[in-house]
Amino acid sequence: MNLDARTGGYKIEVGLDPATYNLMTLTLTDQLGDVTKIDFTDVHDNVELPESTFAFTAPPGADIVTAPASP
Repeated sequence: MNLDARTGGYKIEVGLDPATYNLMTLTLTDQLGDVTKIDFTDVHDNVELPESTFAFTAPPGADIVTAPASP
């Protein structure tokens, strides 16, 4: 395997279901040649999720950092 150092030496491969084009596998190879493979199963399309799924409350004592205003 020849990973290009200019791109950080990483290789990413995705596997798609040919019928639905859903993501089924994700394979990451780092610059040392170590491989991480993630398999996606029981995939559901267009599932409605409540807004509360995406709500975040900072835990007590956490530092809150805000981005500076755009120029």
